Amino acid sequence: YDLVTIPSTYTNNWQDYRNQGTWTHIQIPPNYDPSRPVPLVVVAPGYYSPAIDYILDYGPAAAARGWLLVAADLHGEVQPTEAFDPYEQRLIYGARTMGARAAQYDIIDIVNYMKAHYSVDLSRVYLIGYSMGGLTAMTTAAKWPHLFAAVVADSSPSNLVIWEYDTRDTGDTPNFNINLAMQIETGAYMPNTHYLFAHRKPYRYHFEYERRSPIEFALNFKHLPLLILHPSGDTKVAPAHARSMYQAVLDNDPQHVELQLYPGNHGVRYPDHANYTLDWLGQFRRNPEAAPQHNTFSRDESGRVFWIGLKYSSDAISVDPATYALITEAHWTRVWDATYNADLRTIEVDAENLTPMTGNIYDYGAYPPNDLTVQMEFYLDQIGLPRSGPYTVERIEKDTGQFTVSTVMASNGLLRVALPKGAFLYRIVAGDRPPTYQTTTFQQGLNGYTGARDTFISAWAPDANYGSWPNQTLAVSHIRPLAQREPLIRFDLSRLPANAVVRFAVLIVRVTDVPNNINRPPVGVYRLNRPWIDNQATWRLARTGSPWAQQGAEGVPADRQGTPEDVRMIFMASRAYWGFDVSDLVRGWLADPASNNGMIIRAAPKVAEFTNEDNDFFIASSEHLTQGLRPQLVVVYTTEQPTPVPTFTPTPTHTP
Repeated sequence: YDLVTIPSTYTNNWQDYRNQGTWTHIQIPPNYDPSRPVPLVVVAPGYYSPAIDYILDYGPAAAARGWLLVAADLHGEVQPTEAFDPYEQRLIYGARTMGARAAQYDIIDIVNYMKAHYSVDLSRVYLIGYSMGGLTAMTTAAKWPHLFAAVVADSSPSNLVIWEYDTRDTGDTPNFNINLAMQIETGAYMPNTHYLFAHRKPYRYHFEYERRSPIEFALNFKHLPLLILHPSGDTKVAPAHARSMYQAVLDNDPQHVELQLYPGNHGVRYPDHANYTLDWLGQFRRNPEAAPQHNTFSRDESGRVFWIGLKYSSDAISVDPATYALITEAHWTRVWDATYNADLRTIEVDAENLTPMTGNIYDYGAYPPNDLTVQMEFYLDQIGLPRSGPYTVERIEKDTGQFTVSTVMASNGLLRVALPKGAFLYRIVAGDRPPTYQTTTFQQGLNGYTGARDTFISAWAPDANYGSWPNQTLAVSHIRPLAQREPLIRFDLSRLPANAVVRFAVLIVRVTDVPNNINRPPVGVYRLNRPWIDNQATWRLARTGSPWAQQGAEGVPADRQGTPEDVRMIFMASRAYWGFDVSDLVRGWLADPASNNGMIIRAAPKVAEFTNEDNDFFIASSEHLTQGLRPQLVVVYTTEQPTPVPTFTPTPTHTP
C-alpha cells in the first residue's frame, strides 16, 4: 500500500492542521490499469484503531475484486495533547473523532484526491465505518449522498446523545473511557490551538452532539443504500442504535436499507465480514447526475444534495476568548420532501428551519445564531425547468397559516428562494401570472363558524368520553411505542366552494401544557376512515353501538389510514402553535364530502430513542375559553382552473 498525506480543506482547524494534512493509507489492486476506472472503498476507523488495521482487514477482499481501498487517521475538532511523537500523534488524532465535521471533510478530501490521482469509477464510490467510525461514515455519506453509491455501518452508534447517556455509570453500556472521549471531542476548546478547555455533556451544547449523530440525517438515506451490521450482544454500543437507525431510515420509504443482527459482543464480526460487506456494496451504482423525484434531507451547514443546495448566512466558526462559547450560524434545516414536475414546470417543497439548542454561553455552550434565514438553491438544468426568467413562489407557514406570494428571478440555471425560521410549504411555478387566491380559516367561533368537533380517546379510561371535558384541552400521550391518548378533530368544510382548487391546507393546534423536558416526540396527523361522534367516542367505540375495528382507532384501514399526512417533532419544553400539512386530505374531502371523517393525532414512535420515553402533553380544544388557541384549519385556494403549460425541453448541460 501507499502512504500519503492529503491536504485538508476544512476551515475550522488549528494552526498546524492544514500543513499536517490527513495521513492516508492507499491499497492499489494488483494489475491496476489507470485506463480502466475501478471502484473505490473508503473506511473510517473505530475508536483508538489505527487506519492500517482496516487496510489489513479489508485488503485481501478489495484486492481480489480489483478495487481501490483507502483508510486514514482522521481529525477531530479538538486537538489532542496526549502524544508528542509525530507518528504517535497522528494516530491519536484519529482515535476519538466521534463523527466530527473535521473527519467528514477529511473523507471528502480523500475522495477528491483519489479521483484526481487514480482512475476511480465515479458510480461506485463506497463508504464503510466500523464502531465509532460509523458515525463518520454515515454522516459523511448522508451529507454528500450524490457522491456515494452505498454505505455500511458495522457495530456503530447512531445517536451520540444517546451513546453519551448509555456509557455513563448508570447507562445501559457503561464505559468511562468512551464517555470521557465524547465529552473531550465535543468540548469547548481554545481559539487557534483547539486544545481542550472544558468537557461538554449534551446539556451544554446539545446541537453539537446532534450534528454528529447519523440518526439526525435519516432523511438523507432515501436514495442512499445503507447496510447496518451489529452484534446482538454488544455491551459497548447497544444494539438499539442499529435498530433505531434502521427504523428511522425505513420510515422514509428508502431505496434500500438492511439490518443484520448476529450473535456476539462488540469486536465480534459478521461471518466473513470483509467479503460479505464488499459483495453487498458491489450491488449498487450511483448516477452522479441523478435528480431523484423526491429529494429529502437534513443539513447542519451549507451544502448541496442532488438538485437542491442550501446556503446559510455564514459557515464561519469562531470561539469567544472570554467565555469559550462557539460563535456559529449552524443549525438544522430539514427538507422533508421536495418534488418537481417538468411538464407543469413546478417545484413543491416541505421544509423546516430550526433553532438549535445552544445551551448557555457562560457554561461552554454556543451563541444562538443571529440569522437563521437559509437560501434554497434549485439547480434547474438538472430537473428540466426553465433556467432563467420569473418564478412565482407561493408559501404558507405551517404554524401560523400566513400565506405569501412573491416573484423571484432564475438566472443561469439557478433559482434562489429564501427559507426563514420556521416550517413552510412552497409551491414554485415558472412564470409570473399567479391566479387570484382566497384564504378561509375554520376555527370554532371565528366569524360565526360552529362546524368544529373534537374529543380525545384514552387507553387509561377506555369507556370514558371526553367530548365535554371541563379542562377544555385535548390530551396526547404515549408510553414507550404505544399511543395512550389521541385527539379526534373534524371540520365542516361546506363554506368552501365546490370548484375550489386547494393550494395549501394546514391544521394548526396550540400546545398548552408540556412536561418541560427536551424530548421531541414525533407526532403525526392521520386521516380517519370511520365516522365518529364527539360526545360518544371512546377508546373502544367510535360512536354508541359502533366499535372501532381495533381499540384506539388502530384498525388500518378500517379506522384510519396507516401513514400520516404529516409528522412534526413536538418540543416538550415549548407551549407553542404547531401546524401540519393536510392539503391532500382537504382535496380528498372536497372531491368526496362524505369521506370527511376528520383526523386523529397520534404519538406512537417506532424509533428506540423515542420508545424509551413517555410523553404527555395537551392542546387546546374547540371549547377552549380563549378562541385564538382553538384548533384551526387554514385553506388557501383559487377558483381559477389551472391552464396547461408547455413542456420545457432544457439544453443539455453538464451537472457538476
